[in-house]
Amino acid sequence: AEEILRSLLDPGGLPMEQMGALTSCTDRAPGDPCQLHPGNLLGLVVQFRAGGPPQGGARLSGDGASPAFPGRCSWVPGASRPTLGCTPDDSRRLLDYFRSTVQEGELFPPPRASPSPPPLGAMPPRFLPVQNATLVELDPPMEDEGVEPEDSLFLGSVAPELLQETTCDYEQRYYCGYGSMLSSQFFNFTVDENLCLSQLEGVTVKRPSSPVLTAVAGNGTTCASFLASTFPGNDCLNATSSVINYIVEARFNSSDPGRPPRLGSAPLTSLPPELVLASSRRIPPSEGGGTYAVSFDGLRNGVHYLFSVRAMNSLGQVSEYSRDSMAAVKPFEYGSISGTLCAAESSGKVWWVILLIALGVTGVAASVLLTSVILLRRKYRKQEERIKDHAERLLLMSTLQGISGSGREESDGGWLFREAMSAEISKSVCFVFTDIESSTYMSTSSPAAFLEMQQAHDEIMRNFIQACNGYEIDTEGDAFRCVFPDVATALKFCATVQEALLWTHWSRDLLALPPARAEYNREGELIFRGPRVRMGIHLAGASEYRVTIHPLTKRLMFSGRGYEFTKAVGDCAWGGQILVTENCLRENSEELQAPICPGYPIFEDLGVFRLGKPARPMRVFQAN
Repeated sequence: AEEILRSLLDPGGLPMEQMGALTSCTDRAPGDPCQLHPGNLLGLVVQFRAGGPPQGGARLSGDGASPAFPGRCSWVPGASRPTLGCTPDDSRRLLDYFRSTVQEGELFPPPRASPSPPPLGAMPPRFLPVQNATLVELDPPMEDEGVEPEDSLFLGSVAPELLQETTCDYEQRYYCGYGSMLSSQFFNFTVDENLCLSQLEGVTVKRPSSPVLTAVAGNGTTCASFLASTFPGNDCLNATSSVINYIVEARFNSSDPGRPPRLGSAPLTSLPPELVLASSRRIPPSEGGGTYAVSFDGLRNGVHYLFSVRAMNSLGQVSEYSRDSMAAVKPFEYGSISGTLCAAESSGKVWWVILLIALGVTGVAASVLLTSVILLRRKYRKQEERIKDHAERLLLMSTLQGISGSGREESDGGWLFREAMSAEISKSVCFVFTDIESSTYMSTSSPAAFLEMQQAHDEIMRNFIQACNGYEIDTEGDAFRCVFPDVATALKFCATVQEALLWTHWSRDLLALPPARAEYNREGELIFRGPRVRMGIHLAGASEYRVTIHPLTKRLMFSGRGYEFTKAVGDCAWGGQILVTENCLRENSEELQAPICPGYPIFEDLGVFRLGKPARPMRVFQAN
């Protein structure tokens, strides 16, 4: 934008190359015809004067009819990368167009009040006159990332003079003197300082040797190969360092990218400033050294590039530029890097990729095959288990029919066995868990009376399990675990058992025990007599339990959350109390309309409790 302003306001010097840089000739070669649209340039000028950053491709409003000026593609001097711009054939005609278009007050805002500027030649280089009384302060240009001073790039804040060979005198004297002092004070032996200095006499800092570089150009690419450094460098104490990086750089002539770089015959302490860094690579050394190769892609054909390589050691020292460590090449359309180390590495990478893909496909195929085998084996095992279970069910059914008589239907859970004969049970079932309150106390206080009571209790339980179409899962002492097809049947079982326990003729020794004595209500009615049995009822869904067959007894065994939860409900009840969970009432409201006896059962809401392991909230009712 600075050059455009200077061009518009100084008729004496109009660098058309800078203007041509704003018109793309990316897909063309130097000398190809092109067209320059000045509306783009004027748009940049207006944006710059308005305080905003210049943006490429901006146009003035209504500039669609601006004329196009013919020109030729040429290299843009001073560009940060090789760029082709459109240079007009008739510069004077383009200048007249700008003069007639840019007028006071039309494209620019009113000028700010400021002192009259001195002549253009007497002004500081970063200030330019705009119109008659306006100064535009331009920010200093940013340095190119690749064009950094050698010392600041590799040596940080260390002054260059500290790394000269003359600094070794101080470091050597300090090393020898300090070592002599430590040895005499702490280790009881003496180090001769003069002998130490004589051994280090003539030792100077030496940089790594320069690698030897060769470069081969291709189509938009270049392969740079070099030999490892023969000497990694040393410090003032003659300690040899090691190479930690090789820095390979590609530069081009920013003033004329199409011209080969000229280094002259003088020793190379630095590169000419017009050689701008285009790309760089850092290559870590490999064990054993040898030859390294790196490929630079995305280069522009027709541009002369200068490739260089330098070695950096662990002391921060960098090898010097030498003509052996540099090579100039020019990528062209029909070039090729086949046969070079880069092509060998690329083919090696391709083979590695093919090998990895083949290994991946083989691994996937093996995984699929192994998974198929595992699934088929599981399916076969499940089929065998189903056949075995079916055979066991047939054996169990024939045994039960032999016990109950083949001429009539099984009464002990016949519904359950019919479900098990066809497939696994897949419907809701109602669990009932019972237990005698204070049974431990009664068994220790009067063992004979308790044993007689338990035999009568077990007989009553089994009779009514059979009468109510239930199934006895198992027992644990005086506790029974049963399952029924629905809630109504389970409630009928519990109510009839409680009533049978009330009217059973118990021995005097048992009734003399406090947990089994008779109790009456306020109206004088008998409400308890004999053992108090607590009962819990819970309706479990198909996903809350699992059914298996015991390998020895051949009876059905239940397990799962619903089974364990019923045990927790039963343990919460008092003796003689029947507890029902909300699942029973919510899912079986129609079945419970049929009363056990006129007006009953009556359900009393006791509240919400956290039961089971892990505990979960459940509303509990008392059934009367």
